[in-house]
Amino acid sequence: MAVCKDQMRQKMQNALRRLSIPLDVVWIPTADSERHGEIKCGVITIYDCNKEDAWSTFVHECLEFRLQSVTAPYRKIINVLLDAFEKMCYQEKEEFLESVPKLLATINNEKDNDGQ
Repeated sequence: MAVCKDQMRQKMQNALRRLSIPLDVVWIPTADSERHGEIKCGVITIYDCNKEDAWSTFVHECLEFRLQSVTAPYRKIINVLLDAFEKMCYQEKEEFLESVPKLLATINNEKDNDGQ
């Protein structure tokens, strides 16, 4: 199994090189893994135990890596919008908090003058 696993990993690594995908790959068959695979720190890790499933996961992770460049502009604009929205909300909250003392003072003055 170890020789087969090493050969398969080498074939996957060769495919990455030929596709100019700057990642490494490891195959760690894990029966109780919650994931089939993932990309972290420049490494595709495949957890499937079955060889065919592992290849399917490898394809999925390669496609996901390539898709990141397509979705990057959307992530950037969403992050810019979130940042602007947070600043706007913060400013509105600060303006509200600054108005609270005057609001309370006005209400208390009116309440104290009630009936006079």
